[in-house]
Amino acid sequence: MTTSSRVPVPTAPARLPVRSRHGAARLAAAIALAAASLSPGAVRAAPSPASPADTSSGGGIILGPDHVGIGLGDVPVLHGLRLNFRDRRLRHVDGIAVSVWAPAEDRVGGRINGLAIGFFGPAADDLAGIGVGLGGVVTGRSATGLMAGGLGVVSQGTMRGIALGGLGSVVEGDADGALLGGLGAVVQGDAAGLLAGGLGSVVQGDAVGLMVGGLGSVVEGDAGGIGLGGLGMVVEGSWTGAAVGGLATVVQGDVRGLGLGGLATVVEGRLFGVGVGGLAVVAEDGIDGLASGVGAVVTSGRLDGVGVAGWEVRADAITGVAAALGRTRSYSLTGVGVAAWNRVEGRQTGLVIGLYNDTDDLHGVQIGLLNRARNNASPFRMLPFLNVHLP
Repeated sequence: MTTSSRVPVPTAPARLPVRSRHGAARLAAAIALAAASLSPGAVRAAPSPASPADTSSGGGIILGPDHVGIGLGDVPVLHGLRLNFRDRRLRHVDGIAVSVWAPAEDRVGGRINGLAIGFFGPAADDLAGIGVGLGGVVTGRSATGLMAGGLGVVSQGTMRGIALGGLGSVVEGDADGALLGGLGAVVQGDAAGLLAGGLGSVVQGDAVGLMVGGLGSVVEGDAGGIGLGGLGMVVEGSWTGAAVGGLATVVQGDVRGLGLGGLATVVEGRLFGVGVGGLAVVAEDGIDGLASGVGAVVTSGRLDGVGVAGWEVRADAITGVAAALGRTRSYSLTGVGVAAWNRVEGRQTGLVIGLYNDTDDLHGVQIGLLNRARNNASPFRMLPFLNVHLP
């Protein structure tokens, strides 16, 4: 049994505060954070003290020379196997670190490279390798590798790898890899990879990959890939890929790809691709592609593709094809409208087919049982079967 001389070790830089964003995801984030914090080991990790690194045997003993071997107790620096009840002076461990009790809140620090095992949960500023805790796994700056916590996994910095939390997985910085939480998975920065939560998955930055939430998936920035929400899929930026919500899919930017909602798909920007809603598809800035809803397809912009609805297709301008059992309604039509009632409140240079067709400024063709061209002279303003503009 030997105790080696003190070897200077650079003090880890203090961790910068993590940027917190606000938005529609705050409630889901709070659920996941609360779930993860139930673990006795999920204490808030604090930056390492600014005092010089202590590489002595500290409150323990080292079986081996030059900090290599087996450390029993609170040994600050060790290359080998470290066994301790509760960490207070952890600085650097390469190998295996085993602890029983969670460290005090103001004593979390240091770095572990290898395997960290804790009954209530291991905690360090930086953990690279595998972290396993019955309660939880907590890192203050970075987690790299596989982290599994019975109650939760929390990284106050970044996460690279796989995080498995019985109740929740929470990353306050950016995350690359797979985050799985029984109740929720939350990333307060950007995320790339797989994010899945039993109740919800939340990304407060941008996201790329697969996002799955039992109740809902929320991305506060731009997103791409596949998003699945049991009740809803919400993206506050733009979306590229496939977004599916059991009740609704809501995107506040543009959609490039597929938007599918059990009741409705709502796009506050422009839809480029396919939008399907059980009752309605709404794209405020226009539709380039296919939009279909049992109730209605509505846009305040142009319909440049195909709009099909059970009741109504409504657009500022129809330059593509609009078909509905009930009616089509637009301010201009240069494409084709097919419905029981076709109403053009401005200029029509295309074709409408229906039971009743009504156009303010007809320069195209109306085919139907009754056709009204309001810009025609009185005898030709209302005609059966066919109507065109007659000066």
